[in-house]
Amino acid sequence: MFLVTVFAAHLGLARACMHHEGCATSCGVRRGAWVAQGNVIDRALQQEGISREDLEAGLRKLGFDSPAAVELAVLEETGHISAVARKG
Repeated sequence: MFLVTVFAAHLGLARACMHHEGCATSCGVRRGAWVAQGNVIDRALQQEGISREDLEAGLRKLGFDSPAAVELAVLEETGHISAVARKG
């Protein structure tokens, strides 16, 4: 019974954070960019506790050689990095 209660509480909180920005913020979910126009936003990485090396490894998995090739990279709610290539 305890596991069912914990699972239900987790599911309810996750759904609330998906639909309400205030809940997400209070739970520590940040939805900021990590890379913008090819520049790494070090402050955003520090807030999330992510190293530059971890970011670069995540971008390599997506097929980017470096942050300079990325227009925008963000952390999704699923915990995965999403990135859009720079044009040109």
